[in-house]
Amino acid sequence: MQVIQGEFGGEITLNYVKSAVESGDLITLSSPGGSLYEGLAIYDYLKSSGLDKIELTGMVASAATVAMLGVKNRIATPNARFLIHNPWNMAMGDGTELQKQAIELQNEQNTILDIYASVLNISKEEIQALMNSEKTLTAQDALKIGLITQIKTNETMDPNLTEAINGLASAFSEIKALFKPKQIPKNFTTQDVNGLELDFPDTESIDALKVGDKVTTNGQLATGEFTLAAGTIVKAENGIVTEIALPSMVDSAELTAANEALATANTEIQNLKAQLISAKSESTIFASKFATIEAKFNEIKNLSSNGAIIEAGEAGAEKPKAEKEIKFKMKYT
Repeated sequence: MQVIQGEFGGEITLNYVKSAVESGDLITLSSPGGSLYEGLAIYDYLKSSGLDKIELTGMVASAATVAMLGVKNRIATPNARFLIHNPWNMAMGDGTELQKQAIELQNEQNTILDIYASVLNISKEEIQALMNSEKTLTAQDALKIGLITQIKTNETMDPNLTEAINGLASAFSEIKALFKPKQIPKNFTTQDVNGLELDFPDTESIDALKVGDKVTTNGQLATGEFTLAAGTIVKAENGIVTEIALPSMVDSAELTAANEALATANTEIQNLKAQLISAKSESTIFASKFATIEAKFNEIKNLSSNGAIIEAGEAGAEKPKAEKEIKFKMKYT
């Protein structure tokens, strides 16, 4: 038996693990974790080495839980403990440097989250919740979520029976995996109309993009206005999306101008309508006056035709007929 114990990147290195695997002895791992990069390197090696089984005892935490997933059969002692959590780092520098470190740390968090999700039988959201809580897991807890595949017992069992039980458990896990919802990978990447590459690590598509999502350009925090090929305009400041304008959205200035033009046209229409009503009113008054004049004319005309016009003299006596006719003709010719 080869016992690998210590800190990743310290006592436990890739070369040390290679030597242990090549010896052909059963490997027992106990580690509080350490360097994530050393853990990822050992994970990749174990996954390609063909090592079939590894035993886990004591505390197996942090980077150690990532490395052990490179082995198919992970057997824990009854009192083993496990801990998965978000990666962390110590950094110093100005605001830009610290933001850059934060983005890199988030990318590494996504990397180990994907590794856990490829093996465990729970969703990414549940895994992330465990990473956030930093809760220590018992061997039973780890077995339930698929972090380990078996808990070692002190009882001696028939190897054939053990193999049959393990085969049944493996078949059950495969059936359960068929009903596991597929995770849509995030980290959407596109280009703007100028060919500048934009990386959105928090979303899987432009349709799912929202204000508050992160965005980088060539590994740097994005700041400015970017027009995408589909016409969508994305504004960002210090690597955070602050505004999204879809192609179907009308520019507010254009909308205001259109509304003002519509209001002006409506005012002109109302003025023309008022003028038309006034003209109609004047036309009615004129027609009424004309009708009155015409009635008077007809009345006088009728009187003249009946010889009813008489002019009185000083004493009221009737004047000679010849004078009446002359006056009549002078008045109406």
